[in-house]
Amino acid sequence: MRTVRKRSQIVFAVFVIAILGIITWGVLSSHEPVHAGKPLSAWCEQYGTNHWPHPGSDSEKQAQAETAIQYIGTNAFPTLLVMLRANDSSPWKRRLLALAYKQHLFKIQHVQAWRQNWQAACAFTALGAKGSNAVPALIELYNNPPSAPSQRYTAMTLGNIGPAAKAAIPSLIQAAEHSGETEVRAYAINALSQIRPEPGLVLPTLIKCLNDSSTVQNEAMDALIAFGPGARPAVPTLIQLLQNPNTDIVSHAQKSLSQIDPAAAAKAGVK
Repeated sequence: MRTVRKRSQIVFAVFVIAILGIITWGVLSSHEPVHAGKPLSAWCEQYGTNHWPHPGSDSEKQAQAETAIQYIGTNAFPTLLVMLRANDSSPWKRRLLALAYKQHLFKIQHVQAWRQNWQAACAFTALGAKGSNAVPALIELYNNPPSAPSQRYTAMTLGNIGPAAKAAIPSLIQAAEHSGETEVRAYAINALSQIRPEPGLVLPTLIKCLNDSSTVQNEAMDALIAFGPGARPAVPTLIQLLQNPNTDIVSHAQKSLSQIDPAAAAKAGVK
């Protein structure tokens, strides 16, 4: 009886996931830009899969997808924002997906939400300066994220846009200092380092983050390097980190000190 009930749950889950997939596909495809016979989401997947060098990546396919996304241009914004908002974190959806993946009768056509978030962020990289027109919508999404992965990859998007995303600085500082998610704090710091605000705006936050978890500390030290000598107010804290038991933290602190204040680094025994 229990086995029959379990099978019924799985069949129901597959049915619901299939219906949701059809609805989502219908909504996306009815508004999605197309280039060379392929929808934008397909180009995003091709670009994201091949964007970072790794075994199996194809630079020719990456370049082809980049050209397609650039051709679509700002018309890509609505679809990319939908992808950045994708969210699998609700308990009922997670349970349905878990049940659906247990069966082997049907192949589940489901692109995980975090992967959609990431592909959209990569696509904004391909858009380059054109992405700056989406900054207000991205800030709104960043401040009201449906999930932690969505917020992380929205930060990645803002960082990739660069100085043109300076309006996001207050939101990124807030997340870097107060988010309860380690990765959200780390991505916020990385985005700040790429937007390159005035040192006075962000240095207090970066120095504060030097006392965070190792992931956040390393991001903060990498960000400080980008400010060069302008990051000298962080030197006393960096010197303290040379005594950290984590060798990776010590290595990052040595590198940061050497590039921010070579004299202080030498005095502290950094070679």
